[in-house]
Amino acid sequence: MVYEFGANEFNAAQQQAILRAMGWVEHFSCVRFRLRRPNEQNYVLITGRPTGCYARIGFHATGHIHTLNLARNEPGRGCLNNIVIIHELLHNLGFFHMQSAYERYNYVRINWANIRQGMAHNFYRWPRNSVNLLNLPYEYQSSMHYSTHAFSINGRPTIEATRSFPGTMGHMVYVTHWDWVRLRRHYNCPGAWNERDMQELKEEVERTLPLMLAVPPTTADKIEDGDDEQMIVDEAK
Repeated sequence: MVYEFGANEFNAAQQQAILRAMGWVEHFSCVRFRLRRPNEQNYVLITGRPTGCYARIGFHATGHIHTLNLARNEPGRGCLNNIVIIHELLHNLGFFHMQSAYERYNYVRINWANIRQGMAHNFYRWPRNSVNLLNLPYEYQSSMHYSTHAFSINGRPTIEATRSFPGTMGHMVYVTHWDWVRLRRHYNCPGAWNERDMQELKEEVERTLPLMLAVPPTTADKIEDGDDEQMIVDEAK
């Protein structure tokens, strides 16, 4: 992915936090990041405007400048939380939220009456040719899944699981090995469809988990993800 930091958008520590997140993506996949060359017209411009965390989904040949905004904060906080940065990079790399999958009604129930006015579009599902699970499980714990109370108007759940599962839905604390397998398959990385390689990836994720773990977002850092067609907005509150 070709990228450029906006002029005077981030200090050195903030840039390093973003580069660290890129490093994790490179570590677990064949995706590579590099700085934009002067003559390149299509690239991701990384900005730090105080308008939340949001990214344009995927590459668009006629899109020229692709958006990635991470509202400035201390590294590890808000939009500069390690997992939030990876989450946004995964949007740039072509991924919608997990609960946007066409198959989602086999796994979750959407409580439309609990959703804030004007936010219902964030809960629409997409056709299979837009959100493909790539023959992998629907994952409640994915770093790309909404939390149970995302955009709640009344403090009640907006998304409920219809099956039992371990852990917390939409926890945003770490990236699962299934997240990385999906990325590998999306880009047809070597071994992405091989069971042995997938097991080795799982073991590597578990081994590096203490380094990957992000501090769980506080109330002030809570992330809500809103999508608007091909733009995903992750609003740090």
